[in-house]
Amino acid sequence: VGRSVVYSDVKPPPKPLRNPFVLFTYLDVIVLLLFNGVLYAVFYGVTATISELFEVAYPELNETEVGLCYLAIGGGMMIGTVSNGKLLDHEYQTVKRSVIREAQRDLEKEVDWEELVKEDKFPIEKARLRSAFAYTAVFIVATIGYGWCLQTRVHLAGSLILQFISGFYLMMSSRIHVCSSASWLRYHFLYEYNIHA
Repeated sequence: VGRSVVYSDVKPPPKPLRNPFVLFTYLDVIVLLLFNGVLYAVFYGVTATISELFEVAYPELNETEVGLCYLAIGGGMMIGTVSNGKLLDHEYQTVKRSVIREAQRDLEKEVDWEELVKEDKFPIEKARLRSAFAYTAVFIVATIGYGWCLQTRVHLAGSLILQFISGFYLMMSSRIHVCSSASWLRYHFLYEYNIHA
């Protein structure tokens, strides 16, 4: 409201098409795609088989109760998504403090945090990936434990708790890697190929 827009009949020249498969020539992209692909393949393997495996392992459950068992992994994923933002903020601040401490060791130079970030000297990948491997390890252990619970027909609570933990740590590990791949792709695809939004 209150802004005037000048329209022109002249269309801007079309942007040339870029080959997106060029991204597969970068080892970083392949590693990130494979890692996230394996994580989500395991996740879909768990969710797609809940109804069948629970009917076999826990025959006392009816269809409605088996359907309610999906809430465990869904709840873990919801809480994992919310918690991940808070933990990423904490990790970012921790790395930020360490970078400032290292920069202040050089007494000749005045430290300007804004310049440090603008010059892309801040190790954002380090901040995002610091705890990703621990989260991934917990996800793997919880998923293996979940399979063991179903195979040995442990009490239903054990399977549901491990489902919750798997969902929680899936979101914790995959969102960190997705964030890192997004920052990598932003740098390489947008800046190296001079594509600006």
